[in-house]
Amino acid sequence: MGTSGGAKPITNGGDGARVVPESLDALELLPLWEHPLGEVFAAGDVKGERALQLTVLRPELVRGDRALRRCVDTNAMLAEMESPYIPALLDARRVADGRVVLAMARLEGMPLRQHILDGPMPPGRVIAILRQLCRALDVAPSSYYA
Repeated sequence: MGTSGGAKPITNGGDGARVVPESLDALELLPLWEHPLGEVFAAGDVKGERALQLTVLRPELVRGDRALRRCVDTNAMLAEMESPYIPALLDARRVADGRVVLAMARLEGMPLRQHILDGPMPPGRVIAILRQLCRALDVAPSSYYA
């Protein structure tokens, strides 16, 4: 996949509408957290109609087309699970500067990592978090986490 000529679609969620713009420079990105895939930001979509979570993937994860396809396919599979605990993949695209961006619907709340870093939690809170995790795993195909 080339990096010139603007954003290159990798996949689009359902309706094929562009969610990730040609360049991320036009968006106001609010850093949320980092995880093994890359940096995660909050942003509005191109039309400003919905809250998004943009993951800018680490370049080493998507060097070749095969690695990129595997990453996008995994996220597309997650999007098909239709769970309020799993964000839907709306768009995946290589933007003009060569970075790969996954756009997902932004879920409200705090990442589990932050809860853990905040220290001990009351038992009721731990149970509530575990219920959410179990509900998300319940919709996941066993091949995903087996």
